[in-house]
This record gives sequence, C-alpha cells and structure tokens, in this order.
Amino acid sequence: MGRASTDKRIARAAGAGGSRLAGRQIPIGFYSALVLIVIIGIVMVVFSRNQRLAASPTSKPQVAHLAYAFDICGTIEPPLSSKTSNGPIKLTKTGLITVTSSKPATLAQLLSDYKSIKLTASTLSYPGSPTYTNGQKCGTKVGQVMVGTWSTPSSKVPTLVKVNPSKIILHNNEMITIAFLPKGTKPSTPPGSRVLSLLKTAGFTSSAFPSTTSSAPSTTSGTGATPTSTTVPSTTTKP
Repeated sequence: MGRASTDKRIARAAGAGGSRLAGRQIPIGFYSALVLIVIIGIVMVVFSRNQRLAASPTSKPQVAHLAYAFDICGTIEPPLSSKTSNGPIKLTKTGLITVTSSKPATLAQLLSDYKSIKLTASTLSYPGSPTYTNGQKCGTKVGQVMVGTWSTPSSKVPTLVKVNPSKIILHNNEMITIAFLPKGTKPSTPPGSRVLSLLKTAGFTSSAFPSTTSSAPSTTSGTGATPTSTTVPSTTTKP
C-alpha cells in the first residue's frame, strides 16, 4: 500500500516537471508572425510614400529660360534656327533656350536636335563652319574647346565646366557659351541683346535696364560682351 502511494507521487512530480519544461520552449511561430507583420508594415509605408511623391506638385513641369552663344575664335555666331520639337527644349529667335520639364534637362538634349553640331571635350563644329579640334590654331594661338556658364545675368566671371554635354544641366536665368578659343582665355557672355531678352522673359520691368538694345554688340564683333552702359540687375530683385 505504501509502495503504490509513493509511485503515484513520483509520477505526479515527473508530470509536473515535464509541464514546466514544456512551458519554457520558445514559441517560434508567434515571433515569426510578428516579424512578418513588421515587414509588411514597412513595405506599405514605403509604397505609400512613393505614391505621394509621384503625385507631388514638384513633379509638375517647370519652365526655365537661358541665354546662350557659340563663340568661335572670338566671333559670336548667330542664333541657331528654331525647330519644331516634341522635346522639352526649344530655341527662340532672340537667342534664348526655353526648357519645360519636370526633370533636369541637359545640353546634350538640346544638341540632339541639331545633328550638324558636334561637341566633345576636344571637338566643336557649328552649322556652316568648319570643325575645330583642340590644338588647332585659333588666330595665332593654339585653341581648345570650352564651355562657360554664368549662374545669373549679372554674373561677370564664367565658370568653366567640363565639356560633357550629357553632364551640363541647364538652369533657369543662366547664361551659357560654347566656345573654341585660345588656351588661357575665357568665353564671352552671350550678346547684350540676348541678355536683355532673358531679363525681359524673366519678368524684369523696362525701368531695370535700357529700353533699347542699340548698344548691344554685333554678333560678328567677336567680343560678345554685355555693353558697359547696360546695368544688369541681380536676379534676386525679380518680382
């Protein structure tokens, strides 16, 4: 009788010990479900953010205007002829570039409409002119291809950028000159008449600059400089 009672107590103790051990096992399924829920939540947040950015007003087309010139050995070439294009970049008869795009536009996109123009780090060709290559004489000096940009119409000193059309981004109210000039010289700004056209397009009133452009340099003068009598206001005064 005593033996049977002892065996029962041992059996119950063993059963209780097994139950406590089982309760300590890691619930893998529960934690896996939590991880899955977190991953799905992150994916939904990222997807929702991308949808909002796609519908954001910043994706609407923006309009930019630039003055441009081609300076070949000191001679400013006439404006390129305007062409009907479905692309974001168009040219005006007054020597301006107009860009309408929600994405940055490059100089390469502009030149793609003009197959007769070739622009690389070492070569420049313009319609009706011969091809110029680095090392070729420009007057009495050795010439090279270069591109100068001015961030505003009031900027005086150009920034020389690497001649890679696909990397040169066109910015609003900027001036840009593509040139073949003697080494050590800097490109001239676009002619004064084009600068004034850019200012008018940008919305400056006629009181901010002379109403006539008779003092603007000729496109064959070779200087391409803005007349000294023209006071070009800073773009920060734009209404």
